[in-house]
Amino acid sequence: KLCIGVDTAMNTIVEACDKIADTATAHDRTFIVEVMGRDCGYLAMTSAIAVGADLALFPEAGKPPEKIVEQIVNTIVTIRKGNRKQRRVLIIKAEGVAIPVDQLKTMVDARLKEIAPSSEPASIETRVTVLGHIVRGGRPSAMDRLLGSRLANVAVRALHTGVSHKMTAWMATPDLPEELAARSKYDPYVWLIDLQAVLTETDNLLSGKSPLSRWRVGAFAEIEDALLL
Repeated sequence: KLCIGVDTAMNTIVEACDKIADTATAHDRTFIVEVMGRDCGYLAMTSAIAVGADLALFPEAGKPPEKIVEQIVNTIVTIRKGNRKQRRVLIIKAEGVAIPVDQLKTMVDARLKEIAPSSEPASIETRVTVLGHIVRGGRPSAMDRLLGSRLANVAVRALHTGVSHKMTAWMATPDLPEELAARSKYDPYVWLIDLQAVLTETDNLLSGKSPLSRWRVGAFAEIEDALLL
């Protein structure tokens, strides 16, 4: 499922990270870019893939600060010691990760100096960029404008026929029980889903109990090494 605004936010993040990556590449720097995602790391995960980031940090992983620092330092050292022409490091961090980004930079810099006090890693320049509420603004993308119109179309038609306590959803998973979800006859890509079921699943996502959130964490664990290639 996709909500209104996600595509616009994603495009904003990608555009900003593309520009940051140019600076990082020109000066062989490490950039930690913080994006929206207080409770959900979806934007951090997907934007990391879209911009070719070297690492994604998201709250669902549940890693302690020390583990996060080691993961960043290992990523930096791996890239700097490799044979790649490109020595910049781009890390996407969701705001919901348990450590503030400024503190994270301080800990990473200290760890780099600790493991290599007189060699190249100690001289690595780490920069932080917080996109923050920039991601929430701007003109909606064409996808979001069309999505809003199509969801509204089905919602208004449902209300007109006496249907209520439903949420319109874009491309819902087809295995939902019929008593909870039904495909709209007015738009095959839009579903009407029981509102209470939506609220329950939202709680499951926030608590990490949802199969979807567990799948996301597992999927990223599998591709972490591939991001460094």
